[in-house]
Order: sequence, then structure tokens, then C-alpha cells
Amino acid sequence: MPGTNTMAIVSLVSSFAGVFCCIGSIVSVVLGTITLNQIKQTRDDGHGLTTAMAWRLAAS
Repeated sequence: MPGTNTMAIVSLVSSFAGVFCCIGSIVSVVLGTITLNQIKQTRDDGHGLTTAMAWRLAAS
């Protein structure tokens, strides 16, 4: 049974770190892209977290 993709969680956390420095935002975008590809291939959970990260970055 697939669980939540760990990179999705890291991507969301790094998007919040992007508030303090832009490196967090860059890391978040890269990890988010990789995570979406992994989720498509492995059927892991975490699509919602990655979507939340994208909205969080769009809001900042």
C-alpha cells in the first residue's frame, strides 16, 4: 500500500522556508516537479501536498 511521498512533505516545508530566503522556494519548485513525476509513476499519495506547495508559492 503506497504511503505519502516523503518528497511531497519536504517540498511543502521548503516552500514555507522560502518566506525567509528564496533558496527555499527554488528547492521547493524543483522537489515539487520531481515529486509529481514520482507520484504519477508510483501512485504514492501526496498530490494534494504538492498542489498546496504550488498554491503557497503562487501566493508569495
